[in-house]
Amino acid sequence: MGRYIDSTGWEYEVMILNNRLAVYEHNYPPADGVWQNISFLKPLDGDSFLMGDGETMTFEMGKDGKVVRIKRRYEYLDPVE
Repeated sequence: MGRYIDSTGWEYEVMILNNRLAVYEHNYPPADGVWQNISFLKPLDGDSFLMGDGETMTFEMGKDGKVVRIKRRYEYLDPVE
């Protein structure tokens, strides 16, 4: 869980919502409804998940079990500290 940022400065937030893993994409301009920016993630295998649009999101984990970065489609998201 937590906030992540891509190389262009767009932010994403990974959370548990309604007992499901979800990612919220901070878009500009904002969508009409907050739910339009939320993708529920479906488990694929290991640390990889399927996003609502059919793309893959993979959590790269450190030895301590914490997320080091996330690969979203073809780009990487780094934790916001």
